[in-house]
Amino acid sequence: MAVRATEIVWQPTREHIEQSRLVAFMRQHGIPDYAALHRRSVEDLTWFWDAVAKDLRLEWSQPYSRVLDTSRGIQWATWWIDGKFNYVHNCLDRHIARRGTRSPVSPSARTAPSAA
Repeated sequence: MAVRATEIVWQPTREHIEQSRLVAFMRQHGIPDYAALHRRSVEDLTWFWDAVAKDLRLEWSQPYSRVLDTSRGIQWATWWIDGKFNYVHNCLDRHIARRGTRSPVSPSARTAPSAA
């Protein structure tokens, strides 16, 4: 069965939304709805990305001193000034250290639809 690009194929339940990390993030920062979150995220990039990095508990080998420098213009923005970040550590190593020998990747019970 083909799905049209405009068709919504899944909608979260109210309970699922209420238990989401996004709603928890919004509540933590006193943001009433998604429109307000979007507005603040584009109006205050520094606040938004600093809050996201903290919410995700990203681990830096050297902390950043500033989130964003746009002094040369937004098209030449520099992110995470002075910070040193290891993607492998944050995506895998820290989870393996916490989970022991259990895989950091959980297999899905779903299978991809076959290409017919």
